[in-house]
Amino acid sequence: MRFLLCRCVVLITLACWAVPTLAQQDRVGVVTVVTAKATGQAPDAPIEQLVIGHKVVRKEKISTFNRGHVQLLFTDQSTLTLAENSEIVIDDIVFDPKTGTSQITATISKGLVRYGGKTNSRANAQFLTPSGSVDIRGGGGAVISVEPKSLAGSSR
Repeated sequence: MRFLLCRCVVLITLACWAVPTLAQQDRVGVVTVVTAKATGQAPDAPIEQLVIGHKVVRKEKISTFNRGHVQLLFTDQSTLTLAENSEIVIDDIVFDPKTGTSQITATISKGLVRYGGKTNSRANAQFLTPSGSVDIRGGGGAVISVEPKSLAGSSR
């Protein structure tokens, strides 16, 4: 009986120790600059007002509003800046510090973003928009998300 009790205590301790580690794996970056109003919404979480130091996680939706700007610093030291009235979901980021390779995938539903910072030739970024996708290899760039116009009713 005593052996079973000790085993349960060890398993509970290991489970509690592993939970922060699992949560840490979902973190992909941090908010470094916020001006005016900007929000973040992690999966299955309420909308939060963004502040400097906010931990950004996979699948988090970041939104800016009038006069709002946000800059994110990712684990690979690259940056993403959202202009006002923009919205993006950070789908995934994978960084291997041993090789210096990184891959970011994000979906821009509206607005303008600028990607860059400390990128290198092994950094790849893919931005999906309603009208197409943009791949950036080993550098930086700006992407504006423009919703495609409906062809119904348009004249040619």
